[in-house]
Amino acid sequence: MLKTQSRYFIALLSLSIFFCSPYSVLAQSLVPVNPFGVGYFSATPFGQMKPFGQVEMRENLDTFKFEAGSQYQYNSNVFMMPSASNLVPSGTTRADSITTSYIGLGFEKDYGMQHFVLDMSAVNQKYGSSSFMDYTGFNYEARWLASITPSLKADVSALQTVTPRGPETYGASPPTQAQISTVESEGVIFDLSPYKVVHVYAGYNYQSSFTSNQTTSGLINTGGVNPLYNNNQSQIITGLGYEFSSGTLFKLMNKNVNGTQPEYLIWDVGPTFKKNETILSMVWPVTGSSTLTGSYGYSATNYGSDSLRNYSGQIGGLEYEKKINNDSTVNIKYEHGMQSYTTQSTSYDVVDALILSTNWVVTPRFNVKPSVTIARQQFPTLGGFADLSRTDNSFVYTLEATWKATEKFRVRGLIAYVDRQSNYATYTTNNAIASLSAEIYF
Repeated sequence: MLKTQSRYFIALLSLSIFFCSPYSVLAQSLVPVNPFGVGYFSATPFGQMKPFGQVEMRENLDTFKFEAGSQYQYNSNVFMMPSASNLVPSGTTRADSITTSYIGLGFEKDYGMQHFVLDMSAVNQKYGSSSFMDYTGFNYEARWLASITPSLKADVSALQTVTPRGPETYGASPPTQAQISTVESEGVIFDLSPYKVVHVYAGYNYQSSFTSNQTTSGLINTGGVNPLYNNNQSQIITGLGYEFSSGTLFKLMNKNVNGTQPEYLIWDVGPTFKKNETILSMVWPVTGSSTLTGSYGYSATNYGSDSLRNYSGQIGGLEYEKKINNDSTVNIKYEHGMQSYTTQSTSYDVVDALILSTNWVVTPRFNVKPSVTIARQQFPTLGGFADLSRTDNSFVYTLEATWKATEKFRVRGLIAYVDRQSNYATYTTNNAIASLSAEIYF
């Protein structure tokens, strides 16, 4: 079981190291979120690794844990094709069923002042008619939360995540092969707190991202795949933090990235890039039942000789959460972010999203989570391509219900509707999703 000190330490670090964003219902309705971009829409897909330190029921676990589950999903527009188009790969259908199964093992143990965590999961996903989209992935995360001295702590970590890039936004060109993204990351970050309230952070992280076809070996190195899915990054992380007696925490963090990637002559994208992000974040317990979390920063990406593709801008967000009776919560979140997205006419996209959600605890064993998301995604164009500017407006409605039948078994149901309107007809689309899953854990 996590100690209070360790759990708080994990919460601090979760704001400091930027990893890839997993796919959510909204992410599937937008352009794929790639490992290089700023992370937003961080819902965890079924069967994938939960955010570290946020694994459900972790408080009820001892040294070892085991999880397994299966989910059946129906998707009315699995390739996110335009509303007026029925163009799908040969032998497939516009609507399809998706069955996902996973098994996970975990280990968590304290040895003196040292805390060790190991989580592993294997995921298998199968489509009803689009069998070429089937995939199997292995994910792991290992962490050593080290107490070197009473005032110096360290988080040493290694992880791998394997996720499919589809179904996503394919416009008028649906895929004919499954594209699997793998991210591997190893790093360490130190937290020096000589005066308890002041924190000094410094760390290093190496991240490798690549995309491969499920049916062929090797990387995808054609113009058909965003080149920034394939890259290596060396990340240097530094920062300062101050914690008030009331529990309010301020942090100023900087991440400096040097990266390499395959050279894509078709779009004149060079083999190296640099990225620098500085973010000021805040966690403020407004009252005993409400918390305000915010961040504001600046991100800049430089492609060296290919300066036409350089981009920079402000990033950040604000989130307010309030607990009401019976542990139910209301959440309001606004996020503004940008991420690399390379085509002939653009090198990045900008997303603004407003997310309204609530977790209604009907009984101790049954809860309901409705949410509404309003998002705008813009694709600033390179010089000479002003007539190709694209803007997508998305509305996402979800309703999730969870029933904990026993302390070791739960059932979840989800229904969602995604509506995306674009000034490009090939990206105007909608789809309905319904899923039912069952999970055991002990």
